Amino acid sequence: MHTFTRFSLFLTVISAGLTGCAVDNLEAVKPQDATETTAAPVAVQHRLRKIITPFAYRQFSYTSTLQLEGEEIMNADGSPASRVTIQEKAGNRIGVYTQRLVRPVAPWDHGFRQEFAYASDGRLFSIHTYQLSQGGSPDLPNSQLSSVDTLVYNASGQVISQRSYSYRMQGRTFSIKPVQKITTQYQYDKKGNLVEEQSVSAPIIAWGGINRATRTVYDYDNKDNPYHLDPSPIFGRIAWSPNNVTRSAFYSVELNTLGETPNFNGVQPTEMDYKYSYKDKLPTLKTLKHSQEPLEQYEYSTY
Repeated sequence: MHTFTRFSLFLTVISAGLTGCAVDNLEAVKPQDATETTAAPVAVQHRLRKIITPFAYRQFSYTSTLQLEGEEIMNADGSPASRVTIQEKAGNRIGVYTQRLVRPVAPWDHGFRQEFAYASDGRLFSIHTYQLSQGGSPDLPNSQLSSVDTLVYNASGQVISQRSYSYRMQGRTFSIKPVQKITTQYQYDKKGNLVEEQSVSAPIIAWGGINRATRTVYDYDNKDNPYHLDPSPIFGRIAWSPNNVTRSAFYSVELNTLGETPNFNGVQPTEMDYKYSYKDKLPTLKTLKHSQEPLEQYEYSTY
């Protein structure tokens, strides 16, 4: 991508035929109450161009209006890992996102497809996720509905609850009806960061899964979240918060009955602490707090 800088130049020409004055000296004909003006600087915008992990990287491209339009997923050696297709709906919204593995290791896992539906106000309303498996030819994989998610928003436009239905049965088969339901509630701080999520999972049929509740609490830095620069639905919850997670604490309990209120008191959490390197208020490197091994590295395009 290229870095573009815009300059604006304003020039006033006064006609000698109207004023009867020479135009060699513009100061001579400038009105007494005229003031010098300077064009306001154009704000620089950044977009996430590349995410590098130890085993692969994702590279993104954008439209002239700085909306995501393309992605490449490559192995660490530069060979293609997945073929990505992005289809847009009206209003430059992503309608369908597909990842297909270039070299599948199992016939039942050739990638996935997500279909995004939007409400009349433009907010993401639902996500249908399909599992891709071996079909009649490499270009025609089979697809089976894996899950359906619906989102509910508050007046500030934040997702406050999510209902997920899973169609995945035990093993590698799928049901034509949902077998498990997961309900998640979200809470935010004053900056708009997602600080807590709590989920309750319950089977719809007897063998659909177990009753379980989870709770995750997050802490943040005060720098820009690279995924939030263009909060595309393909990034999921990680793009909801304007800042970066520095700590997470995960709690999990099993529930004995349907409708039971989860109690996390006394539960030992699984904790993760992260640290970042920054440049221009943007993270360039993410690691565990007590490690130098990179989890993710970030590169940006500037507009």
